[in-house]
Amino acid sequence: MVIKELNNAKKAYQKKDFKAADEIYSKIYDNHQKDFSRWDKKFYALTLYRCYVQNPVNQNKLLDAGKLITQVVKQSNHSRKDAMCPYTLAVLKIMKTLEDPEAVLEWSSKLNPELLNGDISGNYSSKKETWYKLTTKALLDTRQYDKCISLSTEALLNLSEFTYDNDVWFKWRIAKSFNQLGEYDQSVDYLNDIKQFKNDWFIDNLMAENYFFKNDWDNA
Repeated sequence: MVIKELNNAKKAYQKKDFKAADEIYSKIYDNHQKDFSRWDKKFYALTLYRCYVQNPVNQNKLLDAGKLITQVVKQSNHSRKDAMCPYTLAVLKIMKTLEDPEAVLEWSSKLNPELLNGDISGNYSSKKETWYKLTTKALLDTRQYDKCISLSTEALLNLSEFTYDNDVWFKWRIAKSFNQLGEYDQSVDYLNDIKQFKNDWFIDNLMAENYFFKNDWDNA
């Protein structure tokens, strides 16, 4: 009986009737997890992604689906070739929608960046670049400056290509973190590098602040 229902759910998914597939899977998963094969779990996770994650209608359903997806399947290793992984897609989608940086970091910890693909598709950031961007921003926002410096440096070393000037933004987060730690010379070094590509007012402000705290009045 369960096997038949699982087959029906899979057929519904393949026909793109995701709502019907979700109704079947959700009805039997709690009491019959042991009957779910690896492929059944993958199709259930994909169903949850299609129903609640791809185009979320509200955050609560998105979070609930994300939690369930990360229980049903594991993160796939797509470091060499990108492919659809409902686990990875759900976590990144949630990280993008959350406003609380602490919550972003909680979800960030569910992904292993070494398993993420670093290839850019057109103008779209790679999954690895997206993870580094969201995580380092959350680290800066939560004043975890040492970790922000470490992970931003790792991003610059591990990513071979960047979109939307993210390489510059990683350097900005490093410069800002060094400033907050009182390491003004290091902050100035990164800002000088950044100014070759960007010349925004906030860069000049941070540069002046560094020189002020260094008692370098000529440059402040």
